[in-house]
Amino acid sequence: MADVEQLLFDLHVYSGSGYGYFLTCDAVRLRLARGEDWEPSLKALQREVTKQRACSYEGFVKLIRRISEIAWERNPTLLKTLAHMDLECAPKPQEFIDILYTYILRDK
Repeated sequence: MADVEQLLFDLHVYSGSGYGYFLTCDAVRLRLARGEDWEPSLKALQREVTKQRACSYEGFVKLIRRISEIAWERNPTLLKTLAHMDLECAPKPQEFIDILYTYILRDK
C-alpha cells in the first residue's frame, strides 16, 4: 500500500521542504480517514487540518502549491504517472491533494 510520505519521497519532496510538506501529508491522511464519500473544498480541508497545525487559508494554499511545484520541478514524470493524465504544469493545490489521495486509494 502506498503511503503519502513514500509518494512525496518518490517525488523528491522531503520534510525539509517546509511546513507545506506536513500540511500536505495531513490533508491527504484526513481525506483517506474520512472515506470516499467526503469530497471537501480546499477551504473545508484547511479548516480540518488547522485543528492539528495552525495555518491560515491563504498560507495553506500557498504552502501546498509550493509542495506541488517542488514535486513538478523534481519529478514531473512520476507526477504525471500518479495523475494518470498529461500535465502541462504543476497541479493546483486541490488537484495535487486529489492526485495523491486517488493514487493511494487505488493502491489499497
